[in-house]
Order: sequence, then structure tokens, then C-alpha cells
Amino acid sequence: RLRARRVRRGGRRPRRPRLRPEIMADAANWILTQKSRECSGNFFIDEALLREAGVTDFDVYANDLTKPLFLDLLIDEPDGNYFKS
Repeated sequence: RLRARRVRRGGRRPRRPRLRPEIMADAANWILTQKSRECSGNFFIDEALLREAGVTDFDVYANDLTKPLFLDLLIDEPDGNYFKS
């Protein structure tokens, strides 16, 4: 019996996501409950959006609080700093 294995470039296994999918669900819920004329055509990052919406406790989205988050997407902020959680 053959088993498929997900691998990244270089033959390494992908890392387990540090954040639970609920962060995307909460961000999507916020987007879908906004007026479409004010929200359409924008690009959103779940954590940045939720911070602007007033969320301060992101530990509820962590899979494992003992392991640090890793950056898998680099976003340049308007002030020239890179987005970091």
C-alpha cells in the first residue's frame, strides 16, 4: 500500500501550522459582515485585520503555546517595517 507524503522543496516535511484555522474564520467573518462597498477590493491579512478590529489575545489561535511562531509571509508595512506578530 502506498502512502502519499507531503514534502516541501528540499525534501523536508512541512511544518505543522502554529496558528489554528479559526483565525482565518474569524477574519473572514469580519470581512463578510462589513458593507460590501466599503470592504470590496481590499487585501487583508488575518492577524492585522483582527488587531484593527480590537482583538488582543492571539493565544487562542495557537496550536502549541510552547513553540514560537515562524514567519511564512513577509509583508512590507507602510512605515517601512516588516509585519511581525
